[in-house]
Amino acid sequence: MELRTIHIKNMCCKRCIEAVEAILNDLGLDVKNVQLGVAVFSQSETVSDDLLNSAIVRRGFEIIKSEDERLTEEIKIGIIE
Repeated sequence: MELRTIHIKNMCCKRCIEAVEAILNDLGLDVKNVQLGVAVFSQSETVSDDLLNSAIVRRGFEIIKSEDERLTEEIKIGIIE
């Protein structure tokens, strides 16, 4: 299986990490690592990008798509840490 990395907006604490990990597990994804702003998991053919995105958004997070947003989020996480 191919590993996939997504960058996630609005993660600020350990509970956010736990919430994102739970979302991915509930979707049946094999989670490798979740940190503030980043999740790595094995790609699944049964979970579409739309399904993944809606599950993330439902919990108050957002998948980052642009490089500028990713950089901004990395700066915020650096400040939090």
